[in-house]
Amino acid sequence: MTRIDNWFPSWRPEVRFLLRYLDVAATVETSTQDDVSAYETLDWEYIIAMASSHGVLPLFCNSFLRAPRDGLPDEIMRKLDHDYKLVTRRNFVFTHELLRIIDIMKRNNIGVTPYKGPFLGAIAYGDPSLRQYSDLDVMVKRKDLIQAKELLEKEGYAARFVYARHPMQDITARQTEAYLKNCHEFEMEREDGLLIDLHWEFAPKRYPYRLAVEPMWERLQNFELEGTAISGFSSEDLLLILCMHGAKDSWKKLIWIIDLHKLITSQPSLDWDYVFHTAKQAKIWLPLLLGLRLASDFFATPLPTQVTRELDRNNLIADLGNQVALALFQQGQKKRHWSSVSRLTLALCEGWSSKASYIWQAFFVPHVSEWALIQLPTGLYPLYSVIRPIRIGLKGIKTLYNRLLSQV
Repeated sequence: MTRIDNWFPSWRPEVRFLLRYLDVAATVETSTQDDVSAYETLDWEYIIAMASSHGVLPLFCNSFLRAPRDGLPDEIMRKLDHDYKLVTRRNFVFTHELLRIIDIMKRNNIGVTPYKGPFLGAIAYGDPSLRQYSDLDVMVKRKDLIQAKELLEKEGYAARFVYARHPMQDITARQTEAYLKNCHEFEMEREDGLLIDLHWEFAPKRYPYRLAVEPMWERLQNFELEGTAISGFSSEDLLLILCMHGAKDSWKKLIWIIDLHKLITSQPSLDWDYVFHTAKQAKIWLPLLLGLRLASDFFATPLPTQVTRELDRNNLIADLGNQVALALFQQGQKKRHWSSVSRLTLALCEGWSSKASYIWQAFFVPHVSEWALIQLPTGLYPLYSVIRPIRIGLKGIKTLYNRLLSQV
């Protein structure tokens, strides 16, 4: 029996049905035969919504719609086919926009490389249409960042800074300085809603992970996307990036685990020694282990003996993997923490100094949330470090109050 067999009873029949068509562990497929036989008993709106929210709708539809389904209502079949084609068309638009933006950057002598999005779909899935995404992620060198941002602005994109219901069209020079120091991306939005995340780092400064992008520029490899030659991060670096990204965002989406599984199985010649060495240097050894644990538990991803041995004896990673899996399909869960401190990230910090630094920066380094609430003169900017813990504290009190009310 695998770990996923222990989690299955806590998940709705619709979730078990969805997972069956996403190549989960073989033992699970056998155990769910009875659940998936009666289509009329399933909540199809829930299945479609869950597949979409987890970014697996095209994967599910591609698997499920391959053969005729006796007993499936025609309206459900039409809905699935419509949504599948809609995502496929959107992916086509995103892919060609990505190639257009890369070409513009290159013609202006800006080093640029994509990751995630259609690029990951092409190299890990073999087809960019099979991976669902809502934006495009591109990385540029820090020295080229402002020029790259200006080029995107000329193409109709504008940086957006959004906190709750307080959107900001622009930020001051002092706020820009702080933003560049502590953040990792500009969200650039076009009038039609297309989003490009313009990165210069992989994560905000407050996170304890130190995966440096500079050495990766020397390791770029040549790939092909829709017949166009592009440069991209090596498979080993991409594996590390995916594990760090998943840990940073608490592994809230199933697609991130599938990404890792697909990448590993599509790249049989991975340099695992490089992966292990870099992960330990960058303080992402635990995030790496957690990502590999999840991939192994859900999809029986083949892993090196060194990793499987480490996973077998690492109780912390086993416990964290269990928490992630059980929370993955909880309903009504938008955010797992009311403050900027993630319990998962805290658990993955290596040493008390990293934990203390993470907590300090999360509570006292001001961000868009404070700038959107009140605009202070440049000379009073340090007061934002006082406003932030007050805002977080009030938010925590409100959250606690609402929880108490819901229990009355």
